[in-house]
This record gives sequence, C-alpha cells and structure tokens, in this order.
Amino acid sequence: MDKHSAATCSELMRLVHEYVDMVGELCPERRTGGAFHCRHVHDSFGWLDAHATMLAGTYEEQKALKYWEFAQEKADRLANHFGEGHRSSYQSRAPERMRWGGAIRTPGGWILSFSGFPELMDEAFMLAVARQAGLITVSEAITVLAPHGKQEQWSLVTNAMFYD
Repeated sequence: MDKHSAATCSELMRLVHEYVDMVGELCPERRTGGAFHCRHVHDSFGWLDAHATMLAGTYEEQKALKYWEFAQEKADRLANHFGEGHRSSYQSRAPERMRWGGAIRTPGGWILSFSGFPELMDEAFMLAVARQAGLITVSEAITVLAPHGKQEQWSLVTNAMFYD
C-alpha cells in the first residue's frame, strides 16, 4: 500500500468513526453502527493498492459478522461492475438474493461501503464521507443518487455532517 493510499484509508476510517453515531440518529430505526469497508481500485482489472474493513459505532454483537460480510460484498460487487460504469452498488441490487445498495465508487477509484443502516442511508453516508474527504464533489454525489431518485437521505446526512 502506498503512503498516499494508506493516509486516505486512515482519514476515511477517522471520518466514519466521527460521524457514524450522528448519522445513525437520523435513521428511523435509530441504528448507530455497522461495518465500513474501503478499497482503492486502479483500473478495469481491479488492481488494489489499499483496503480496510472495520466495525464502527454501536451495533448488536450478533449482527457484527453480517454487517462485515455485507460491507465487503457490496464493495466486491461494485468492483465487479467497474467496466460497466456503475457508481453505486444500488445499480446491481437484488433484494431476493440479499444484495443491497450501500457502496459507492469515486471518480478516483475509491470504493466506500457501509452496512448497518437502511441501504440508502448506508449509501448517503458513504457519499458524505467521500465528500468530506475530498474524494467526490457534490455534483458527482448527486449523479450517483440520481438513478434511484432518493436524495432526501443525502440531504439529511450532509446537513448533519457539514452544518452542525
């Protein structure tokens, strides 16, 4: 892992820890934790130079493994659709197969994934973290959300993170 990628992973993990409880308070179910996964994908071959997975916030012990696996599955699936131009795991969701939204890909090749909140809140949280880390612009974030037309989660999360 190069120094720049390691520093970016560390910053992303710091941001997730900083904001996970606040974002959880916005969820109707008041969930306040889950699993975060990030990776940096170089090109259409899927070469990685950085990756990390962690648990964050307060979560039910019996759900920790499920959150961990879902966060990684969302990122894997999004990486597998790299060549098709997918920007969100929501684009390949299949609820009947337990495949959910919640991972996003930045223009610079970072994939950020969270599992623990409802899927659109997972995705909005990752977009807000990517924005806070300078990996995505607001207009790029809105482009990611456009296919499923669910921008209210983005508004809730960004208002909480940027205007507290």
